[in-house]
Amino acid sequence: MPQIRPFRAFRYSDGLRKQLSRLVCPPYDIISAKEQKSLLKRHVGNMVHVELPPGPGLKKYAYAAKVLKRWIASGIFVREKNPAFYFYEATFASLGKPSKTLVRRGFYAALRQVPWGRGVYPHEKTLPTAKADRLRLFKALHVQTSSVQCMFHDPAGAGQKMIDSVCRRRPDWDFSDDKRVRHRVWIVTDPRDIRRITRLMVRRDAVIADGHHRYETMRVYGKEMGGLAARHTMTYFSSAADKGLEVMATHRAVDPSKKQFVQLERWGRLIPIRDYRQWVKSKSADPRDVCVFLKGKSYVFRFRRIPSGLKGTPAARLAVACLHAGPLDGLGKEDFFFTRDAVEAARWATRCGGWAFFVKPLSVQDIVDVARAGQVLPPKSTYFYPKLPSGLALYPLKG
Repeated sequence: MPQIRPFRAFRYSDGLRKQLSRLVCPPYDIISAKEQKSLLKRHVGNMVHVELPPGPGLKKYAYAAKVLKRWIASGIFVREKNPAFYFYEATFASLGKPSKTLVRRGFYAALRQVPWGRGVYPHEKTLPTAKADRLRLFKALHVQTSSVQCMFHDPAGAGQKMIDSVCRRRPDWDFSDDKRVRHRVWIVTDPRDIRRITRLMVRRDAVIADGHHRYETMRVYGKEMGGLAARHTMTYFSSAADKGLEVMATHRAVDPSKKQFVQLERWGRLIPIRDYRQWVKSKSADPRDVCVFLKGKSYVFRFRRIPSGLKGTPAARLAVACLHAGPLDGLGKEDFFFTRDAVEAARWATRCGGWAFFVKPLSVQDIVDVARAGQVLPPKSTYFYPKLPSGLALYPLKG
């Protein structure tokens, strides 16, 4: 079962709390080259200098280490005096439910690393490229810069109640970013709170929502470097019962050079519809339905049979799993154009004469069921929104 500990984070000094909106940045894997340049200019202390450092080749890792060392020496970053859990709340406008405001709550802790399936479960496949990059960065810094995001099993809602009780207190930090997400942080050091939170996680499975690469990278780092700190990973935990967990769909497109791998006719039938945009906004009657856009026309693809490897599993009822295991089997992540914007996917397919495939968002329960059954979904099956900002807390990997 997951074992957690409080930790003494490096964090921005209290004197900078009014500037936090200019200091934190998104996690590295969603920062575009254009956004990176903008963040580098936003503030000399913006976290992007360390999270996604500029520079060619291996020089960028040396640059990040030099910057972080300077920040600590100058007092931009300070080390927490006592071990703490860091509670964090995001209040944001829902992307999937227009005009609705959602609140997601949870806490940061140091999670003891275990092999998959021993209390911690993945839900998506990963690729080695991102892991190699993060491993180089962590070895240069000996600090974990951005967190893994997990959902813990909470059928009775006791975990959610405990988190809510902490988040009713006066926050230590309170700021909003340029996407109008409000961030609030509570630094919890009281030993009684720490014992209560630690006991909460006993016998509660955790499913990774976001940050599979970071978890796997930290396991490699821990094995290579050793030490108690290195055998833990900074992780943000939310209750799976949290109604503020928003999962968005990621659509995909394939160019015509991969036509030998697109076998729609073998697995089902295409039903003409008026417009893919209406389908994307509507509620599909069958969770396995996929919308297809080809040569300016829109269709619903309905499966006639389920891939044999999925039969009898939770993934068998999910469109994205059936699509990759059946009609698109043989294609790798590099063969797809991924986007959360349906119109952008259709435009991309139109330009190259290929296919665009639209899927519905998965529910949190879908993800938990698949993960706890020991399955993993195709890459880019989920997109949790909003992403956890980098710079709220840094996890020291030594000492």
